[in-house]
Amino acid sequence: MSDLENRLRRLTRRLPHATASARPGRGPYGTAIHPGDRVAGPAGAADGLPRVARRAKGCLVSFLAALGVLALIVVLAVACGSSDPEATSTAPAKRVPKVTGKRLAEAMEILTAAGFRDIKPRDAAGESRIIVNQTNWVVTEQEPAAGTRRKIDLPITLRVRKPSDGATNRPVVKGVIPKVTCLDLQTAQNRLQEAGYTNLVSKDGTGKDRQQVIDRNWIVTAQSPKPGTTPAKDKQITLTAIKFGEKTKRCKT
Repeated sequence: MSDLENRLRRLTRRLPHATASARPGRGPYGTAIHPGDRVAGPAGAADGLPRVARRAKGCLVSFLAALGVLALIVVLAVACGSSDPEATSTAPAKRVPKVTGKRLAEAMEILTAAGFRDIKPRDAAGESRIIVNQTNWVVTEQEPAAGTRRKIDLPITLRVRKPSDGATNRPVVKGVIPKVTCLDLQTAQNRLQEAGYTNLVSKDGTGKDRQQVIDRNWIVTAQSPKPGTTPAKDKQITLTAIKFGEKTKRCKT
């Protein structure tokens, strides 16, 4: 055997991580090994991986975890930053005109003519009533206030009420005709039914014999019998009404 072969044999014996040869033999600690088995390395490398490889693997896992946390922080920062429409809007700003005290329909026209695109009417009574006819509602508050510079694509909120709001403070008593003048026709009918009267009719106060299709668009200007009386429950109750916005000396329309 040549000197080179002897050196190679000695070098092979000193390698603790060498894969077992094709022949069955003994490992570094006298244990049996078979072809394809990985010989356990020194302490700290029981899985057969070199220490450097294990450290590299750990560093890679830590790096990927840190990268994920960084990505999450960036996403949250972008989301928080974009929650302010004032900061992200690129539309021009204009002064908000004054529309309080005006009918909703007129207020909408004024704001639209000024260039504002997102106008949101809201029931000021907090009852979430549906606004069917804008002429029946009056603007009591606006946000932002008149004179404020506002980007034209940002929302403007209008708090609106009906002129008849606030006229229903008196309690209803069973068997007694309640006062329902200056209420919208639907609310008037509700209060009369609550008092026990269901034989209700309504008529056009202008004499044009118009039909009251949407009762909330009409305001009661007269009632018969008079409030405070105690007629029989089957007595016919007549309500005279006109449309909101039409002139009357008795009620605010």
